[in-house]
Amino acid sequence: VHLILEAAETLITKHRGRVQLLLGGLANWKDGYAARCATKMMELRWKYPQSFWADPNEFFTKGKNLLNPRQRMRQLAIPAAQRHFLKPRAASFGGGTQHRNMHQVEGAHVNYGADFGLMPSAFEPGGIVQHEFFISGTPVIAFHTGGLKDTVVEFVPSTGTGNGFCFLNYTSGDLLYAMERAIRVFDDKEKYALLRQLARRSVVSCESSSWAWLCEFARLRNKMPINENKVQQIYERLPEWSEGAWRKRKDQLAAAAVGLPSPPGSSWGAPQGQQQQQQQQLLLLQQQAEAAAEFWALPSSTANKGRRKTKLRIDSSSSSSSSSSTSSTSEGETPQSHLSSSSSSSSRRSSTDTAASHKPASHTNRPKKLLPSTIRYMPPQGKPRPRSVAVAGSFDDWRVRRPLTWDNAIQAFAISLALPPGEYTYKLVVDGEWVCCHDSPTARDPGGNENNILVVE
Repeated sequence: VHLILEAAETLITKHRGRVQLLLGGLANWKDGYAARCATKMMELRWKYPQSFWADPNEFFTKGKNLLNPRQRMRQLAIPAAQRHFLKPRAASFGGGTQHRNMHQVEGAHVNYGADFGLMPSAFEPGGIVQHEFFISGTPVIAFHTGGLKDTVVEFVPSTGTGNGFCFLNYTSGDLLYAMERAIRVFDDKEKYALLRQLARRSVVSCESSSWAWLCEFARLRNKMPINENKVQQIYERLPEWSEGAWRKRKDQLAAAAVGLPSPPGSSWGAPQGQQQQQQQQLLLLQQQAEAAAEFWALPSSTANKGRRKTKLRIDSSSSSSSSSSTSSTSEGETPQSHLSSSSSSSSRRSSTDTAASHKPASHTNRPKKLLPSTIRYMPPQGKPRPRSVAVAGSFDDWRVRRPLTWDNAIQAFAISLALPPGEYTYKLVVDGEWVCCHDSPTARDPGGNENNILVVE
């Protein structure tokens, strides 16, 4: 606010009162900065009553004044001269000098009536006021910081881009220069009309922001966000579906799986012999799949024994022979036709040796047993509690920072991990800084960095 107050008198005197400034907002008179700004507001309002308006005691609309009509309401004089920073577009504001009650003017009307919106905020994490101006088609003059620099772009008439004016140095001189650029564009009606169109187009819709928040909440809960509008669009793009077409496609896939020619039409109404043949082929495929599943589902000892003595054979010549071989294989029997005799070929012996050689590898590849481990961090006494504590270590190749949670019972940050037995190195990240927990043993790595040691036994 102090930048606007510093630049206001220079701007008003330079343009001989043809610029009108309107400041809104309550001032806390107990705060030193607010009190100084409020005093300056009252001084400028008394000195330039036709070009400057501000009331630090109310924010355009004051509820208790509306509820008490007997209380005296302050009036605002709006002349019919050219106004650069407040140009009312409603019919009630035009022609001559009219007195309007500021208690009856809503914030949206002020945003629409202004020719430019001033936002010289020193800090602005996101910013919602600039979007209130944009939705009214009002360009914004803002300081290049925080969310303002992401949403307010310098207007370039030659390329037709931008939605306002920015200044990089937080001084009243830079603000005055940005306001002068805005006034020059305002004097050109075509450029100013284009600027208002661009400002109206740059509004970030509430739908986009709400969807972003929904995705964030879904991520925190490990859920999948669903956009109902997109689901409806996809549903509308789906082709028409019928049960007859689906059954025809199913028969074609079944025939292609067994190597038969695709049926010309649906199986409904086909000759009885053709239906029986298709049912036999489907039954054969199902038996073959069940036989393979049962064979590979056997325990390791039984499977290795069966692999030495038997060889799975699936005969597709007839369904009866396939079912008999399936039952014999699934029950662990070894028919004479499947046993490897002493005069078997060297290829069968080599396959048996290969299966036997893989047997010990299955035991060595078993995952190690995970053991619970706890990492704690107790803040130093006499210092404020950190806002965030995380841990990273060699147990996940230093790729992930796992957050520690505060435990009121032990008055410390803690995290529980399930790790295989072994020795690991780790380090804590306290409010963005790497630190070691001095309650745990430490060691230095080849690079000279000091890390904590965690032994899991």
